[in-house]
Amino acid sequence: MIGIVGGGFGGVSLGIFLKLYGIEAVVVEAEENASPKGGTVTMFPNAMRILRELGVASEVERNGIAITKQKFKSRGGGQIVDRKLSGSALYGESAIVICRAVLLKILLSRFSQIGGDLRYDFRVGHIEETDSKVLLSSERRGVEAFSAAIAADGVGSKLRNYVVGERFDGVKYSGGIYFGGYSDWAGNLDCVPGEQVIYVGSDSYFSILPNKEQRLGDFPLFWFTQYRRKERLKKGELDQFANEQLFEEVSVAHRSWNEVVRGVLGNSSSFCKANVFHMELPHSWHNGKTCLLGDSVHAMNAISGQGAALAMEDAFMLALLMRDHFVDYESVFNVFESLRRRRVEPIAKKAARSNDLLLKSATGFKEGIRNLGYGVITRCIPESIANRDFFYSVEQELENHFENKQ
Repeated sequence: MIGIVGGGFGGVSLGIFLKLYGIEAVVVEAEENASPKGGTVTMFPNAMRILRELGVASEVERNGIAITKQKFKSRGGGQIVDRKLSGSALYGESAIVICRAVLLKILLSRFSQIGGDLRYDFRVGHIEETDSKVLLSSERRGVEAFSAAIAADGVGSKLRNYVVGERFDGVKYSGGIYFGGYSDWAGNLDCVPGEQVIYVGSDSYFSILPNKEQRLGDFPLFWFTQYRRKERLKKGELDQFANEQLFEEVSVAHRSWNEVVRGVLGNSSSFCKANVFHMELPHSWHNGKTCLLGDSVHAMNAISGQGAALAMEDAFMLALLMRDHFVDYESVFNVFESLRRRRVEPIAKKAARSNDLLLKSATGFKEGIRNLGYGVITRCIPESIANRDFFYSVEQELENHFENKQ
């Protein structure tokens, strides 16, 4: 029996795969119920392929919005560049935006449907390994013994220090806060359902998405921004910090932007918020019979759009290795870390660079040059090259690896 710590996207996906492959596993979650944070998440084509393997892609498509174009504009409203997303014609899958809470609900329903075992209110306080077992202790739930433990418990992972063997200090605040909400503004947005407008300012961006058929909530528009904030809000502060206070900060930060942004903000409600982190990859992802997965090992800036997708890719690869190539946990975890590190590292570095560039204030002439340069580069690079990460296949990666070893 494998213990999966964390009932988010990565942990539940791994639970589903292992159950489908006939490998016994239990998912334990610290919270008392499912409580996803944040507003929406984009499932780019590489993520949609994983969701199809999980058996939930059609339901995600029914409950989300397919994105066909991203329209980048200056904070004044001027055109920078349109970025096309060709969808299934090029990638085999479309890019789907869906509410995080809805996506988790779909995954949890699938896990329950196949007889998965999920235990809430299991907050791991201590981990210990014996020759044959991993013992996870919870103050309220007692001690559970597993053949192996997978830490999918996010950026604040309780198991990471055990795996790394020291107090890990590689989690860094990015210098920005994610804040989003819904709006019933009825002005001219200059886009149609399926198109996303992204206004780029001197040190932040503001994204607006028409809410087709109210699939993302009860309002016609969903918006979010990542704006610069010098100091992060600690977990307790973030929970207690009034939405109205953050909304006031966001409104002040965007008061000189175009009338669309001001109009959307002026008619907004139902907010969500989160600190934005990035992580230096630990020197090791596993220790004995315990392995890290998803944000517990490679949390990255939300600007990458790949955080949830990479956690699901992790889950799929780890499950396939356990099903098809199991010798012992050490061998499986070695291959997993080697292949996933190679996949994750360049995406994480690119996200960190993009975040630094975005939050590095560029005003006046410099801002105009930056926007012009981004437009020229985007037009010159073919879509298939710019979005090459969308073509990634876990199964192909494993096939290539084991063929090369023969």
